Amino acid sequence: MAAPAKKDQDEAIPPLQSVAPSIWVQLQEDLTAAFEDPVNRAQYLKDSLANLDLHSKEVQKTLLYMFHLEKKRLIREGRKFPGVPQTGLSPEETDAMLANMEAPYQPDRDYSLDISSLQPRQPNFAEPREGETPREWSFKQVMRLVEGAINEVRQYGAHADGVKQVYSDALKREVERDEAFATTDGPTYNQ
Repeated sequence: MAAPAKKDQDEAIPPLQSVAPSIWVQLQEDLTAAFEDPVNRAQYLKDSLANLDLHSKEVQKTLLYMFHLEKKRLIREGRKFPGVPQTGLSPEETDAMLANMEAPYQPDRDYSLDISSLQPRQPNFAEPREGETPREWSFKQVMRLVEGAINEVRQYGAHADGVKQVYSDALKREVERDEAFATTDGPTYNQ
């Protein structure tokens, strides 16, 4: 088996910022080709449901592909750290914070704090923490990605199912109206 091309290994992969672009999928049909209009509303709804099914499957494939690329990027990042940069709280800061949290409540003490002048340091989860190897960091990031990916795919699936249900209900009502119209002198609308 041949080794992967050097170009593929060196290709820069930007960090995943949003999964929103996954809704744009490759067209499956030629939009310039002639097409037939649906004969009735029921046929239009059936065609729409078929398109929704196709689109939601393609979106899920695209989501998985985006997460696969992000996983690949994270593994590369984990491999390229020369050393482990110090981020997060220092051991002294951690000890002071824990001691503060464990201290008993003192009713006569004023606990109010003027925080307007404070600039709290934000934790940086994009780099390894102190004492964490690049491999451990990469593993944690990939596990976070997998957890997020599962949630995104589930949420999109639930959204797509809800949209399909609306169209299915409309199709059911339309078929019932067509049947009522065919068996009587006209449609009966009871909704």
